[in-house]
Amino acid sequence: MEVTRGELQPTREFLRATGAAGVIAGVVTLSIVILPWIYGEPGSFDDQLALHSNPLYLIDQWLRYLNIFAILTVSLGLAAHRLRASPGAAATGMLFMLFYGAAELLGRSVMIFVREFRWVDALVEADDQSRVELMMLVEGFDAVWSGWFMLILMTFSLAALLLGWAVRGGSKLQQATSWLLLASAGLGVVTFGAVYISQLRTIASWAYVIVQPISRLVMGAFLWSESRVRIGQRADEAA
Repeated sequence: MEVTRGELQPTREFLRATGAAGVIAGVVTLSIVILPWIYGEPGSFDDQLALHSNPLYLIDQWLRYLNIFAILTVSLGLAAHRLRASPGAAATGMLFMLFYGAAELLGRSVMIFVREFRWVDALVEADDQSRVELMMLVEGFDAVWSGWFMLILMTFSLAALLLGWAVRGGSKLQQATSWLLLASAGLGVVTFGAVYISQLRTIASWAYVIVQPISRLVMGAFLWSESRVRIGQRADEAA
């Protein structure tokens, strides 16, 4: 960030870095979609135990964890870029995105470092008594995670809605970024509704495959393109 004419402005390097994070988030999100198709969703808990020794499954878990940082970074780039034009929506949208990041990072941390690498690891070789106790812990966490996911979903959807509103207007790429963010917010509503209306589950699953990877790639492309605009602005100011 730099101070230009008395205002805090994102630099070309900042826009490029956050734009690159958006591209990374898009590619990783697509990988997260594809990997379960390769290793197969577990049909039972024993299938899940078997998956724990599958390297593709473990890669998938780590990608989901690291992807949060990429999403937060590209969102920060968008918020900083639009802060002057739409301060209320940009700042509040980023605030909700930080809530989302904190919630998902906490949940994923417990999932990877406790559920996967302690409880599930121990279940593989546990005796009958220990197995019962560990199963209670795993099932308890899974129940809490179901509710925790609703918090993640709501905060992310509000963040996408506000950032989408902040980015509205401008070039075609900027408009595409806005519409895709609004679509992400709409997807959150559909996903929440799928908890109560089973017919929405298929719609939410397929919409996620399309909307989320593309929205993150477009966000990255938009910020990268804006870094090139910033170069042109500097050249005009120098002249």
